[in-house]
Amino acid sequence: MKHTYTENGKWGYKDEETNEILIPAKYDDVDIFNENTFGVKKNDKWQIVDRKNIPKNSQFYDAIEKLFPSNILAVLQDDKWGFVYTNGQAASSLRVDEFVWKDPFLQIKINDKWGVLNWKLEEILPVEYDKIEIEDLGLQEYEVSETLGVVDKAGTIIIPSSYDIIAICSDFEKKIVGKKEGADDFVYTTNQYIHVASRQWKWGVFDIFGNEKIPTIYDELSLSYKYDDLFPACLNGKWGYINIENEVIIPFVYDGAEEFFYNDFAKVTMGDKQGLIDRKGNII
Repeated sequence: MKHTYTENGKWGYKDEETNEILIPAKYDDVDIFNENTFGVKKNDKWQIVDRKNIPKNSQFYDAIEKLFPSNILAVLQDDKWGFVYTNGQAASSLRVDEFVWKDPFLQIKINDKWGVLNWKLEEILPVEYDKIEIEDLGLQEYEVSETLGVVDKAGTIIIPSSYDIIAICSDFEKKIVGKKEGADDFVYTTNQYIHVASRQWKWGVFDIFGNEKIPTIYDELSLSYKYDDLFPACLNGKWGYINIENEVIIPFVYDGAEEFFYNDFAKVTMGDKQGLIDRKGNII
């Protein structure tokens, strides 16, 4: 646990349990972005530093905002926003006038036009719209004879009532609408998924259009972050990683496996030991 502290009207950061000073109290403001990344403000300028108060790059910014829970920071210089990783390296060459972050969609404005990027800063909608709206698809569970399925807001069946558990998260089932004056709306739906469990307590995945993507054959399947491209799955008591096409990317050799989430590494367990692997299964 860490917390800010003040001395002589200046701010710093310290570890609450050990009382270790991570950031000395010599700044006008301090912000924390993750366990090893802080923002410090002095003379109206912000800098990105690590837990030893060492700058992560040579840049000074007018403002810094964290795109939670990603590892990307939005940084303001000369009235334009750019994007860097929490390690201080550039995440994109884009310079934008405004942005709106609605995890995992980044709406950006350039010269009075809006577009949309994903959490990897890849283009979803080009910067050519007068307005962007992100709308809920309105998916919901329905029950027949003690089994569950999914319908849309018009009552159309998306997934038949054949399952014991349906995991729908309204934070994720979204469509993106691009609007131009005098033109029809452009509606875009990204890859989004619904987690299901069969009556035999086997897990699988459908997309939001009702297509089975991963069959209900897994003992466990982690899908809390539905925009990732690799999913920890347990088959016959061992964990590995599959993609949304049900291809085995990392073999089922582990006793435990966690999600990659926004990271390029994930924690895995073998016996009573833990380690880190990358997205190709290489040991870090």
